[in-house]
Amino acid sequence: MSEKTHAQEFISHLENLDEALKSGTVATIIEINGERYPKLSSTTFATCICEFTQEEIILKHRELSSFMIEKGIKTIKTINYKDISSVELGILRKLNTVFGGFPATFLKLFIEIKQKDNTIYSFECSDFEQLPIIFNILKSNNVTILDPLSLNKLYTEKPVNEVTKYLHENYEEIVKDVDSDRYNEDLSFVKRY
Repeated sequence: MSEKTHAQEFISHLENLDEALKSGTVATIIEINGERYPKLSSTTFATCICEFTQEEIILKHRELSSFMIEKGIKTIKTINYKDISSVELGILRKLNTVFGGFPATFLKLFIEIKQKDNTIYSFECSDFEQLPIIFNILKSNNVTILDPLSLNKLYTEKPVNEVTKYLHENYEEIVKDVDSDRYNEDLSFVKRY
């Protein structure tokens, strides 16, 4: 039996989204009231859609063609809010490369859904301006929200665009007292570029 090529492994990962959801953090598109975040979701390689409705969270597989064009959507799992133990909402700083191959950092929304049966689903989304809406949906369904970066407070004190700017400019200060390696990744070497 021959080894899988990188492309075959990538396709296999896409086809087994349910397993990927259980094994690590999955890049996702957030959907609320028919609106997708990021707005230009056609430009993302995310194969997962995490839809927040008033009744439940719906996890969907976004089938993409070899040219990364959306071919279809299939529901993978539905999570009722009463089955959720807690949801952690945060912002992660991630290393990425931009044109020319130079490293750069980007902020991404982090969502971790912990169910009462201890199943955990973790997501990251490149757009986090919909965060106040997610807070409101979770609160209205009496879901325990873990907010280690006090984002809800930030969003109640400042307009969304100011919060985004503030997070970019003050990320290291915001996360310095958070007891979690996921928020305190050392990317200081990027500043040299």
